[in-house]
Amino acid sequence: MVRAVELLKAADVIVYDDLGAQGAVACYAAPAAETIYVGKRGQRESIKQGSIDEILVQQAAQGKRVVRLKGGCPSVFARLHSELEALTRAGIPVEVVPGVSSALAAPLAAGFPLTHPELSRGFVVASAHDPDILDWRCLAVVDTLVLLMAGSTLAAVMQRLRENGKPESTPMQQLSRGAARPLAARAVARTRAPQACLGSSAARSAGGSAGLAGAALLSPLRLRATCSMDLQGALLARQLQRSLTVSAVLQQAPQAERSIYLNPSIPDTEFVVINAFHLVEIAEPGRLVGEFRAALEGKDVKGRIYLSEQGLNSQFGGRREDAMAFAEWVAAHPLFQGIRFNGPDAVDGHMYPRLRLQYKPNLISMAGGMKGVPVTEPTARAEPVPPAEWKRMLQEAQELPPEKRPVVLDLRNSYEWDAGHFIGAERPLEDNFHETPTETTDEKVPNYVRDVDPDRPVMMYCTGGIRCDVYSAYLKQKGYSKLYTLDKGIQNYFAKEGADCWNGSLYVFDARMAVRPEEPADTPADQLPAAVPCQMCGEAAVLPHMNCANVDCNKLFLACNACKTQYNGCCCPDCVDAPRLLRPPKVAGQYGNFSQYAEDGSLLRGPSRISKRRKRLQLLREREKAERSEKMERRRVAKAAMAQRAEQHDGPAKPAGEDAEREERMEKLRELRQRLMEKTGSRQTVAYEAV
Repeated sequence: MVRAVELLKAADVIVYDDLGAQGAVACYAAPAAETIYVGKRGQRESIKQGSIDEILVQQAAQGKRVVRLKGGCPSVFARLHSELEALTRAGIPVEVVPGVSSALAAPLAAGFPLTHPELSRGFVVASAHDPDILDWRCLAVVDTLVLLMAGSTLAAVMQRLRENGKPESTPMQQLSRGAARPLAARAVARTRAPQACLGSSAARSAGGSAGLAGAALLSPLRLRATCSMDLQGALLARQLQRSLTVSAVLQQAPQAERSIYLNPSIPDTEFVVINAFHLVEIAEPGRLVGEFRAALEGKDVKGRIYLSEQGLNSQFGGRREDAMAFAEWVAAHPLFQGIRFNGPDAVDGHMYPRLRLQYKPNLISMAGGMKGVPVTEPTARAEPVPPAEWKRMLQEAQELPPEKRPVVLDLRNSYEWDAGHFIGAERPLEDNFHETPTETTDEKVPNYVRDVDPDRPVMMYCTGGIRCDVYSAYLKQKGYSKLYTLDKGIQNYFAKEGADCWNGSLYVFDARMAVRPEEPADTPADQLPAAVPCQMCGEAAVLPHMNCANVDCNKLFLACNACKTQYNGCCCPDCVDAPRLLRPPKVAGQYGNFSQYAEDGSLLRGPSRISKRRKRLQLLREREKAERSEKMERRRVAKAAMAQRAEQHDGPAKPAGEDAEREERMEKLRELRQRLMEKTGSRQTVAYEAV
């Protein structure tokens, strides 16, 4: 075991960077170690170097073993001098453990060396963060030029090389995520860019100029970390029980040493809940269902476990030893290497009524399905952001003008937002995620990103992370370039950062219905805060959500106890007199399944309950379809009316005959609005004015 791994495992505090260090922390950090994220990203407000120096000195001065983990080698553009000076002034001895710089490792991983006995006798590594301070006359004549941090200055770099004599025909290669396995295949088949600025053997034989032999222009090497990451560096400082950190070549940890849980603190309870998803191509998901069923044989595990050609989506729980044994079996399966589980969370008994293990064509209910969206390719999805950086981004966004803030996109159902949400996130306009726009819907992207610059940052989040990963791949296809997802979702954020930057509680799809990180695991949902008031009177709402007692409504709503009692478990006055009501009414707790009730709302016992349930479900589907059609028609008529109004305001005078046509359209719009208000207007107005 190399020195860096030993230091990481023994550390009390790990202060880590953005460029790949997160993976090493996940692989080697002790469960009790405190982790402090201090990463810096281009074009984003980041922590200042002086603040990092203070953190290192303060932590080491408390007698803690502190590791400063950097991506690559700490001596290459890593501000090592500043941290060494601060520690030396504080009287803390420092040990530096060397690492492997991305400037050396990434080109080799891409399939070419930096030197060649005939084509390249030497190379230069430079930072392109500020092109104006570099001597381009010298750089233009070197055989091999490696530029780091050139992502936002690439055009300026190429222009300066051309101005200083570098031939236009000189090939180049731009690399990113230098430790990712697909990099080598992409780089070997390199092509010439129109603004290429580095040479090769072909360029030399044609024009006689010294050029680059198979090396590349390297953009900011964002080394996306996994357990197999072998390019990590840091700085170590020790003084008795003090210490400070590392930079070394980290070897892959044995699987047994790496926790499969994002929150490795195992609760001392009889029952637990565990959640995970893993996007990977599965050739025979039906056969895999059989393997999963055999692995669960004899285990007291319940929940939802879905498999498809795109991977696994699961939420399950049960007796601790059984649920965790099954999780370990999944983690050891060849198809799910690297899977990480949210949890285990302590619960009081079973949170799911039964086990539902099955094949599903789509892991999530997305309009049009998941086929055609490259969800299993990590590079096709958004960049996952660790919880600490996510919190920093949210906090920094509040200090920016509204037009420059990133778009915070909540990809959950609208009623989940009512229970709780991140600051800056607007309520989803779609009631359910399966209504979120895709190619199969009238609108192709959500309203909140429809008119924004595709280069504007978009921060997406959901409960466990799968909806964000899948939908981000779709948005990338639509041209959005700066997409970020909260790594492993809100559950992982709660485990790492608590409720900072969060309003209310988290809606969960099990018997708990709502949770909040600061509260004990056994806290009843009705003692947790909601993010919105009562949707009927505007007073403080009481969690959890309730289904309307009107079978034909079934709306999930939030209300205070007084309104729940006043309206007999219904969501509005209109539903109180509905013909089919679930009885007895409930102010707290859940109603039974619809199959347990007769047409008159009374409890049902008998063989006909399945057929009755099917009829009711069919009616619900038809009602939902009619409501969607009506909503689309309202939008269409409204758009047409607005367009006609604009034409009359800005365009030439219209013939008299068009006035009658316009009046007819406006009358139709007024009729549609009146019908909508008669159905839902009274309760919707109160709810949203209260919000």
